[in-house]
Amino acid sequence: MSDGDRTGDGRDGPAAAYDRTVEQLAAGLQPVRRVWPFRGRVAIWVACAVALVIGTTLVTPRSDLASYLARPIARLEMGLLMAVLVWCGALALRGAIPGHGPAMSAWGLAGLGVAIVAGLGMLGGVDQSVSIEQFVTQGMPCAMMTLGLAGIAACAPLVMVGRGFPLTPAATGCIAGIAGAVTAVLAMRLHCSLDAVSHQLIFHALALLPVGLIGALAMWAWQRLKTES
Repeated sequence: MSDGDRTGDGRDGPAAAYDRTVEQLAAGLQPVRRVWPFRGRVAIWVACAVALVIGTTLVTPRSDLASYLARPIARLEMGLLMAVLVWCGALALRGAIPGHGPAMSAWGLAGLGVAIVAGLGMLGGVDQSVSIEQFVTQGMPCAMMTLGLAGIAACAPLVMVGRGFPLTPAATGCIAGIAGAVTAVLAMRLHCSLDAVSHQLIFHALALLPVGLIGALAMWAWQRLKTES
C-alpha cells in the first residue's frame, strides 16, 4: 500500500481518504464573530428609529404639532406606523440568522405592513385647491427629505443584517430598507403639516419602493463581497 493511502497514525483506505477530506475542508476555515442576540438587535434598531423620529421632530416639527397629536386618529396612526417599523425591522434582523430568511409568511407580513402605511396615507383630506405646479413644488422637498431620512434609518438594520449570515440577502435587505422607509414616513408625519392623501402617498409613502430596492441591492452586493474575499 502506498504512503498516500496511509495517515500518520496508521489509518489507511477509506479512513485515510476521509481524514484528508476533512483536513482540506477545514484548512480555509476562519473564526467568525458571534451574532448579537436577536432581542438585543431589535432593541438597538428600535432605539435608533425612535431617536431619528424624535430628533427630526425636535429640529423641524410641523407647525400644528400639538393640535395634530390631540387627534385620536393621529395617535392611532403613530402607533400603527411604530408597530410596522418594529415589525419589518424584526423580520429583517431575523433573516440574518441562517435558516430564518424571509419565507412566504414573512413577505406576507411585510406586504401587510406596506399596505398599512399606504392605507394610513389615505386618511388625510383631499386638497382640490392646489394646482399641479404647486403640488409638485410643495411635494419635492418632502420627497427628498423622506428619502434622506429613510436612507439614514435603514443603515442600522442593514449593518446588523450584514454582520450576520443572511441566506437570502436581497430579500432580507429589501425588508430592512422598508423598515427604514417606514421610520422616515413616521418622522415626516410629525414634520410635514400637509395631510392631503395625494401628498402623503406620492411624496411620503412612495419612498418604501426605492429604499426597499436599494436595500436589496446593497445587501446582495455586501454578501457577495464577503464570500469572494
